[in-house]
Amino acid sequence: MSHSDDSLIQHLSSLALGQPSRNVLDLPEPVLSSIFDIVVAVDEVVLPHRGWLSISMVCRRFRHIMLDKRSVFAQHYTQFPGAQAVFRERAGDLTLLYRLTTSFPALSSRTLVNDTLDIARTEMIRKAADFSRCSHIWVVNRGDVAAHLRHLLLLSETASLSQLEELRLSAPDGANLMREINEPSYSGRLRAPLLLRVFFKCCWCPIKALRLQSISVKWSPSSATRRPHPSVLATQLVGPHAQTLVELELCDAMLSPPRTADFSRILAGPDWTRLAMPNLRRLVLKGCVYSYIKMLGSIQYPSDVSVSLALDCRRLPGSVSIANALDAVLRRIPTARNVVNAVKISIEDVEDDTLDVTFSGYTLSDADLTLDFWHRSNRTEPVIKISLSGFDPEAADWEDYLAPFTARLGAGPPTAFSFHAPLDFFDEGEVYWLTVFRALPGVTAVHPLERIKVAVTDEGFATRRLMERLGSCRSID
Repeated sequence: MSHSDDSLIQHLSSLALGQPSRNVLDLPEPVLSSIFDIVVAVDEVVLPHRGWLSISMVCRRFRHIMLDKRSVFAQHYTQFPGAQAVFRERAGDLTLLYRLTTSFPALSSRTLVNDTLDIARTEMIRKAADFSRCSHIWVVNRGDVAAHLRHLLLLSETASLSQLEELRLSAPDGANLMREINEPSYSGRLRAPLLLRVFFKCCWCPIKALRLQSISVKWSPSSATRRPHPSVLATQLVGPHAQTLVELELCDAMLSPPRTADFSRILAGPDWTRLAMPNLRRLVLKGCVYSYIKMLGSIQYPSDVSVSLALDCRRLPGSVSIANALDAVLRRIPTARNVVNAVKISIEDVEDDTLDVTFSGYTLSDADLTLDFWHRSNRTEPVIKISLSGFDPEAADWEDYLAPFTARLGAGPPTAFSFHAPLDFFDEGEVYWLTVFRALPGVTAVHPLERIKVAVTDEGFATRRLMERLGSCRSID
């Protein structure tokens, strides 16, 4: 069988599991093996990536042949149902990419082997992988993620993951392993000296790397897996890499104190040990209110860092806790002097009679100060962003917190201001405009200018000077 028989390969690449393919399924093992050799040898222009995947899906027997040819299997794309695995040879070296997901492709309704064999095949894939030579390892949304992580931890104890640059793990059901790792006495480390980026979801592990630049740890609200204690995460994952981190993202990733705790005492206590992060450029903290407030107070970062802080006020028991928490945030968030020149406030009504309030500060050119930008600004990273979800205006005085947050963002001072809220915030006097604009003394461009003018006049404030100032502002439209 000639390696130049492109017509056969094109024919095979058009096959799919849902189409009649008995003539292929009935082929003997030697013929299937020869077809596999042709597929590997053919140029990618003749047989593109998608077509190659189609061939790899023809039948399970064909996929088992791939597994037997380990040297080839580890140098070419191979994706197939159940345990999508990708190994790719990178240009100029032998480091590989390893992925397991459940997203593509889907299994046929007619299974050719039972589940036991399918599980055995997945285990074979993992054991066949030469992780010490992989540059990227992704194991996402699968039932065997915890097994992979345990395997990697054990492997790195004896043979370092010397080529690993990026690790992505998503383990929605890794409760047993996380229970071990969350213990302060846990001594395991994933050793990968060249590791640059880690992305964890509903899991994590201590890491030993020389120049780790990006850490992302997210936890799903529906996950039953226990989150790590803040001190454990800070000392075993974040702290050892504080000097090299460029991005740090923690989303609902730390255990919060019980609701019976004395929150006022927690906030009044000292922050965590100081963490100097001289290279940090992006900081995202969402969810765990008290843990993140203490972390925010301990981090020392450059003045031009991009900060995004999201706090769920519903987790704070009572109005006193909300007020104390917001005061603590105001004392700890950075003042973006000479950086922020545009401020946006967004307010949304929530079904439980609370508000979602977002303060955002941007660095924009004059050309960007258009209405179109404000409508698509959620696609632009602000210099500083503070989100308060579930904010109860009855529990904490609105004026006391609207102005201070605006002032903290507006220390530049900014020259542009945009306010996005339901109509009743304009019509029913929900906003103290004198206080807002007092905190933004340099603003000369406003949106929506005319509606704000009407709101100021209708409420009958003693605001002649403010009206004169608004009259000299240009409308952002």
